[in-house]
Amino acid sequence: MSMKSGRRAALLLALFLVLAATTARATGDNAIVLRNVTIVDVERNRLVPRRDVVIVGDRIVGIQAGGTARVPRPGHVLDGTGRYLMPGLWDFHVHVFSAPGEEDFALPLYILNGVTGVRDAGALRTLPEQQRVAAAVARGERVGPRLVLAGALIDGPPGSWPGQMVAATPDGGRQRVREAKAAGWQFIKSYSLLSEPTYLALAETYANPFLFHGYTLHDELARYVDAGLTPQQALLTATVNPGRFLARRDLAGRVGIRQRADLVLLDANPLEDIRAIRGIHAVVANGRLFNREALDALLRDVQDRAHR
Repeated sequence: MSMKSGRRAALLLALFLVLAATTARATGDNAIVLRNVTIVDVERNRLVPRRDVVIVGDRIVGIQAGGTARVPRPGHVLDGTGRYLMPGLWDFHVHVFSAPGEEDFALPLYILNGVTGVRDAGALRTLPEQQRVAAAVARGERVGPRLVLAGALIDGPPGSWPGQMVAATPDGGRQRVREAKAAGWQFIKSYSLLSEPTYLALAETYANPFLFHGYTLHDELARYVDAGLTPQQALLTATVNPGRFLARRDLAGRVGIRQRADLVLLDANPLEDIRAIRGIHAVVANGRLFNREALDALLRDVQDRAHR
């Protein structure tokens, strides 16, 4: 083992030990209770104060009056008095797999920023590579958000990126969509060199034409508000709307019973000021709680990697 690889292994081990000490996962008989929080109901644009939220596994199983939820043993309690609990955020246009090892930087940063779900909109890595990473995140073996893989890139000739599928005609476009589905892609992404008839054939065959946005999510939502949306309307785009698009009732953008435990605990009310989403006290991703200490450890690790 080289000195460089040995140092990297030691840093990864140190991060694992810190996270093991500062995160809790509601698995098996374990539970997490978020005590006395104010729930942010994004869909109805209202606050529900003084509630205990109980998580077992990757689901919310109970919501009770603040201070009344019994703590299962073994269990972990986080006091949320004076703080605001909202659904985890989705970023629907990301590029996690553009270079080897990029996910080692990118995935923890999403959790650090309260983004508990992403749709990857294009990659230069193979689908099996991406699926292995997504599966590791789902099993709790890697820190990161839920991954929806939408990087089947279809362009007109000669193509804009290495490894893209190319379609010169509508029939060719339909065939590329069938190939993408057969390979296991969940969505496709069309590129600018497609002719209009071929693009329309893609949309007709897949029934999902997309426009993508490339800004970081916190900045994007703030710009929506600056442009005239209310904070609630901006938050809908990153909480409720993604679940509807994915047809996932368990990811409906609500803090509710039987919903997946993807949550963000904030220091201030985001319905009043959209920039409150930057003040993160804790994140729950797929039932795993990251308190402030754990989030700070993730940040230090990413900063260390960036300087190596």
